[in-house]
Amino acid sequence: MTELGEMLMQAVPDDDIPEQVDTCLPEYKALLERIVKGADFISSIGPEHKQWAVANRKYEVLCQEALRLRWTS
Repeated sequence: MTELGEMLMQAVPDDDIPEQVDTCLPEYKALLERIVKGADFISSIGPEHKQWAVANRKYEVLCQEALRLRWTS
């Protein structure tokens, strides 16, 4: 850790740092996992693969659904 980082860590006692609160819906988290898996799949098969276009369309639908969940929750 840098000297500045050390100074910052010492400036705020550990008991003053609030716990992180997870406010994401389980559906949103599951959807994000599917999006990441889809992106990995798409990048692994490449545009010449016969399922590439279908996978991209499905990926876009998942992304739109994630945006909808993010802004309505």
